[in-house]
Amino acid sequence: MGAVMEKFTLLDINENIIRQEWDAQVVHQTRPLPHELFWRSKTKVMEEIAKAFALEKTAEALHDAIENLERQLTSNCVVNIADFNPQVPDARTHLSKVEDPLAKQQLALGVSSLQNLNKLKKNHYLQV
Repeated sequence: MGAVMEKFTLLDINENIIRQEWDAQVVHQTRPLPHELFWRSKTKVMEEIAKAFALEKTAEALHDAIENLERQLTSNCVVNIADFNPQVPDARTHLSKVEDPLAKQQLALGVSSLQNLNKLKKNHYLQV
């Protein structure tokens, strides 16, 4: 640190001014968030968790629908194959359109938000 102070001296900058500026910067950067901003950001996080939860539920429903369609196809329970054939690819296309935003949503969530999302998934009241 001595070398830095020497350079300040060469530039004719007072050490006390540097220390005052440093202290002011520390105070500014470590002050707590205003209460309003904290709750607004917490609400936003909860909204993002809800979106991810809804996307996961939609993806699960689409996975189940695809399995059901494939099961019907393999068990010869299909009456009209011409109407049935496009349903599986359409369901897979829809699933990929849901899974891409879901992956992005999960990446955007932080660690604590992902933990909250996992807690929601395990909540028996939300499984209906």
